[in-house]
Amino acid sequence: MDVYLEALNNRQAVAIGRLYAQDAVQVRDRSLLHGRVAVQQAYSAFFNQLPAGSRFETVRSGCSDGINCLVWKLGTCLGYETIVVENERI
Repeated sequence: MDVYLEALNNRQAVAIGRLYAQDAVQVRDRSLLHGRVAVQQAYSAFFNQLPAGSRFETVRSGCSDGINCLVWKLGTCLGYETIVVENERI
């Protein structure tokens, strides 16, 4: 989770993409992203919308049986992610 949070704060879509399996599926509010490239492109677009200098802060995190939960804050926005890790890949 530390590597993921560091990549978020450094706006490194490629680094985040490397954390994902080639055939990863990311569930979003209104869509599914299929594959590492799609996830990486979505993060890149997301980062382009963020105010300069904004930082993600961990509000809460935990892990159980390969399932990581992360609650983060960016300004006044809260986000919640559930990340399943298998073979060291999301």
